[in-house]
Amino acid sequence: MSLSLFYLYIRGIIVCSAIFNPILTTLVLSMALIAALSCDQPINYPPGGYDYPAKDSVTDTNFYFYPLRNIFPRRDSFEMSASYLYYQTFDEPNLSVAAKGEDFFRFTFSGFKFLPVMIVFTKNQMTIKTGSIDYMTDGMIDENRLDELEKKHFRYISRRYPYYSSNENDIRYHTKYVDSMLKVYPKLLSLSYYKYLLNKATVPNGRHLHSYTTKKINLPYGEFRHLVSIINDSGFWKLPYSLPQISESSDGYGFSLEANTKSKYNIVRANCDSDPKNSFFSICKEIVKCAGLEKQVDVFFLQPEALHRKPILIQDVTLADVKEDSSNLPKHKKSKHKK
Repeated sequence: MSLSLFYLYIRGIIVCSAIFNPILTTLVLSMALIAALSCDQPINYPPGGYDYPAKDSVTDTNFYFYPLRNIFPRRDSFEMSASYLYYQTFDEPNLSVAAKGEDFFRFTFSGFKFLPVMIVFTKNQMTIKTGSIDYMTDGMIDENRLDELEKKHFRYISRRYPYYSSNENDIRYHTKYVDSMLKVYPKLLSLSYYKYLLNKATVPNGRHLHSYTTKKINLPYGEFRHLVSIINDSGFWKLPYSLPQISESSDGYGFSLEANTKSKYNIVRANCDSDPKNSFFSICKEIVKCAGLEKQVDVFFLQPEALHRKPILIQDVTLADVKEDSSNLPKHKKSKHKK
């Protein structure tokens, strides 16, 4: 509410006080004053997060987590460099390179047997985008767009980067083979070469583009401040960009939350193998609940112990001695041998 409108509103209340109950008028006036002041009061964020890069210094706008480019380990950097495909499928901008002008939050969720979901919210509106069932599998990458050598390189980088591992038992990182490949094809060391291959293999205007539904709902400012207060109180701004895993699974789900404020950017991500008791899960639960997606994204509403697959325990069983039943076996005649 602007100050001019607020003054007109106050004037109207004062005029009405001559007609209505003065006590009730005073109560309404106090509530209106509190509401008006809260709307104009800026939100203060705790220390943490990442600074935006200097203006005109961004060399790759397709790197959607730009302030962290020198923080990621090599494997994470490799994987995150391809994340733009996911965001651009939903027509989502890069939030990490500059402030948007207003506080802007983006939650993403995807996983095995789940429809991918993206929830974006500001102080006035929440936008919910839901991907189609064939979102991740229908024509995003076509290796036939590469020549034979490029196919070989694309598969090699995708499966083996980073090329050296401390795990000597992992045959994928066989040192002699890696050394020979890098000696013959030194450009395999360049992530820019991988991005060139990735861009070339990406199907332009494929069915995956715009293959989502959009729903917009009004978000009262009080609800927005409630979500922000949960985010701030949870320690979000000091969390690592990726929560540590406490277990391992082959299939599951992953989710993330980005923040773009006037002064800083932050990204935190987790998956089904992260600790469900971490406060970050509570943040995401509230966002999903506010979006009305409790059934579609039900993992946040399960008991913490149910979020992890428990191993199937096979008990030792003592087998009973079973004597062979000879009644149904063919009888053999004893042969007589002459002495």
